[in-house]
Amino acid sequence: MYFNSSNNSRNNKTNKTMAELERQQERLIRMHNNVFNEISNMETAKQYISCRNLLNVFSKEEGVNTLDIYKLRKMLDQKVTDLLEQNDKQMEIKQTQIAEIRAIRIEESTEQLQRLEYESNNVLYSYMAELHTNGIQENGDRRRIGNWCKNPTRVQAIALQKLSSLPQYSSYFTDRQRKVIVENAKNQEELKHEQAIKPLLDQKQAELSKLYMEGFQLRHIQKQVSNDLKKSMREG
Repeated sequence: MYFNSSNNSRNNKTNKTMAELERQQERLIRMHNNVFNEISNMETAKQYISCRNLLNVFSKEEGVNTLDIYKLRKMLDQKVTDLLEQNDKQMEIKQTQIAEIRAIRIEESTEQLQRLEYESNNVLYSYMAELHTNGIQENGDRRRIGNWCKNPTRVQAIALQKLSSLPQYSSYFTDRQRKVIVENAKNQEELKHEQAIKPLLDQKQAELSKLYMEGFQLRHIQKQVSNDLKKSMREG
């Protein structure tokens, strides 16, 4: 009777141990699959933290196979590399789109450009006739230039650009005045075009900025993943 009782006790312990091992194995399989799926579904640098945390927890589990940990870290390393390659391609596409938008120009006829050149030269000579050289009456000349720069026509703005390029008068122009004459010297159709494409350009620039930031974060992550992988190889 005692013998049978003792034998039953040993069987129960054996069955309990087997059951515990099975549960542990099932738990490890679930955790492995969770990490595997998390890495597979990773699409942004932001998701990396979740992947790494799950992988680190799994690596500390009792009974885990070190080869499985290495394979998962290798998988994560390849995933980050793939995302970086995608990021580079997306940035290249976005930069090309921006360049193509900026390349669109409103062309003017040769006759129109020649007329602008002739008329602006005449205005330039009239301006120079009212100004002084060698710094004589500099304050008065600055006031005259200031008045001319308030709201010049296109021809006047082109003449003022030419005037501002002359060494004897260049220092008389303020940054604000230079900005005004550059804008007023533009073709009105070109200005309308620039205003029309500005929202699209701003959108593309914002998208490119996000890609730059994503690439920066992924490169930082790549270093961490590489270090973790080397550590896993040493431990294996």
